[in-house]
Amino acid sequence: MTNPPVQDPGLMAALMRDADQAAAAQEEAATEAVQKDPTITEAAEELAQCMEREAQLTAELEAVKDRKEQLRTSIIPGLMQKHGMVRNNKGSFTFSGGRVQLQTRVFASQYVKGERAELFRQWCEANAPDLLEARVGKDELAAFVKERREKGLSDPPGISIFERTVAQLVRST
Repeated sequence: MTNPPVQDPGLMAALMRDADQAAAAQEEAATEAVQKDPTITEAAEELAQCMEREAQLTAELEAVKDRKEQLRTSIIPGLMQKHGMVRNNKGSFTFSGGRVQLQTRVFASQYVKGERAELFRQWCEANAPDLLEARVGKDELAAFVKERREKGLSDPPGISIFERTVAQLVRST
């Protein structure tokens, strides 16, 4: 239940004055408490510093993650390729921090529409009916495609497939 709006301008002014006085009294009590015990402002200042540091660290962490991704997906594989360290998308080397090896992941998606979906369905009926019988997820489909590629077989038609080669770091113990 809400109170009806105040129609009397004099009453409205009195209510606002009372509210202002209450706010001023609260502020005065807070100031007095701070003067008696400064640890509250010290704690508030520490909170502000913590929040500022958290924001800095979050920004730094994002920058580190971005750089790590560049190193893993582009810089190290590119340098390994440049120096002839890659054969058939595979390569590795050791250094003082461990071992770096390239890993190629295959990604496949069967979520296609129209003619492409029909091509994939027909191909499965003729070559891999088990793909139609079970609800095959993207990981199982990717493993299926990767296995076919390793055997030198062509990719099934109608699905989206791409590879991504990344550098993996294996730390020495």
